Amino acid sequence: MGIQTLSGEGERRPAVVLISDGRSSSVAATSAYLPRSVPVYVLMTQDARTLADTRVLSLEGPRLCRKGDTATLSARIFRTGGEVSGGVEWLVNDSPMAREDLQIAEGSTTLTTQLKFDEPGWFRVGVRLTESDDVDRNNIREVMVEVVDQPLNVLLVSGSSHYDFRYLRD
Repeated sequence: MGIQTLSGEGERRPAVVLISDGRSSSVAATSAYLPRSVPVYVLMTQDARTLADTRVLSLEGPRLCRKGDTATLSARIFRTGGEVSGGVEWLVNDSPMAREDLQIAEGSTTLTTQLKFDEPGWFRVGVRLTESDDVDRNNIREVMVEVVDQPLNVLLVSGSSHYDFRYLRD
């Protein structure tokens, strides 16, 4: 971005013309480096409407589970720019496993689902928003889940023989 003076008649005064798409608060950042006497004029390249964006803030779930177990996954979704109809797909290795249609209101909401793993191995589990909005790059989150097929070894240490110890031993 450069500042140029235009030739013409009349008094010359410094000014800044800022061309912006409105996605960041660049006016405040630009004017912070200028003297107060220099005005900043903003030229918008699109509607000055509120940016409509639904994003997946986080995805939580177990990092390790046993073959045949059901894992509970929880996704936090945040919406700005009003209410929108959309959907959510739960993915395992990029293949849709479950889909939910929902109304996403402005603000934060938490969605949960349960997925069952029948084979051992590493799985990439994710949640993807199916609606189209102004920023698509934040519409998916993924976590890795390791599914094991091994016996569970438990060590129970007790100073005396309680009922729970006798139950497990027999």
